[in-house]
Amino acid sequence: MAIQERVVYDGPSRRSLVVDPSDGAVKEKRWAERIVILVVRPAESYSRRVRRAALEPFPLDGRMMRPLASAATRTRDFAVAMWRRPFTEPVAGVLALMLLTGFGCASPSAQFTQRAADLGLRAEVVPGTVFQHVVLLRAERPSRTLHIYLDGDGTPWHPWGPASDPTPRNPLVLRLMALDPEPSLYLGRPCYLGFSQTPPCTSALWTTERYSETVVSSMATALSRFLEGTEVDRLVWVGYSGGGTLAMLLAPRFKRTTDLVTIAGNLDIDAWADLHGYARLAGSLNPARLPALPERIHQRHYAGGRDRVVPREVIARGPIDPDAVIVIPTYDHICCWEAIWPTLLVDVDGVSASERRR
Repeated sequence: MAIQERVVYDGPSRRSLVVDPSDGAVKEKRWAERIVILVVRPAESYSRRVRRAALEPFPLDGRMMRPLASAATRTRDFAVAMWRRPFTEPVAGVLALMLLTGFGCASPSAQFTQRAADLGLRAEVVPGTVFQHVVLLRAERPSRTLHIYLDGDGTPWHPWGPASDPTPRNPLVLRLMALDPEPSLYLGRPCYLGFSQTPPCTSALWTTERYSETVVSSMATALSRFLEGTEVDRLVWVGYSGGGTLAMLLAPRFKRTTDLVTIAGNLDIDAWADLHGYARLAGSLNPARLPALPERIHQRHYAGGRDRVVPREVIARGPIDPDAVIVIPTYDHICCWEAIWPTLLVDVDGVSASERRR
């Protein structure tokens, strides 16, 4: 692989006064912060170049920093030290970012798909409107019911700007899906799971427009194509965090929808943004400003009593019956939904079955 440097942040030039310990004189020091990332492209010399770059000394604040015992040890130790001081050389920023992003490790998309494979989920790519969607399927027995899982927003942003790969780092939804005895499908978003750099993807589709009509219509198209030729006549939507937002937007578009379950679902994206002091998601659809779902769709919205990411107040502002909000006092945004998930599934499927017999 060949390695190129790409500057992702160039800070303003700064000035500070320092005392020279040799003569006690006050001197001016100028410096600028810079963060550089490595762009890695296929080439035969990748491993040799990385090892050589890690072992070569480089200047920092006018001093030459020497290698430690090994390339790996030196890289991590220097990265810790340099992240806390001005980056007077681009290589300092490179090493700092290597530490923060786990350089040399698999990408978030690769890690996520590997976790899915470890759980026995089968992956397919299904076309949407103009985007490709990764679909993960778990079907151990034939059924006319399909549970559709929608994941959270993942990592839309880094401190310096939009993420290059927004794929979720936390596989909570995969673990919930693995506990589900019914045939289940994980419906991926546009530009996630390895497609973030594929045209026509842009970072807006996982930042400000993450719940836009463009995203929702493509997901609906992908699911419709997947369902073609199947005998599925009952769809149960399960949305976690931002996936709950999408579940509210997608469920009424399918006549086969009978149930909707959200966990820590962001049902009022404006209230959520205001709560955290974020800019509102211009271009996104807000469930709270849309009509309530049809009465035929049985809803349950679970909130963690300790959730500070999407608290119960945000969930309750959605276009829902207040009685449909169920608070688990000791849970937060992540913990401990796996423990209770099998019980919640029995409750959902049991209620739906009884309603269908009426």
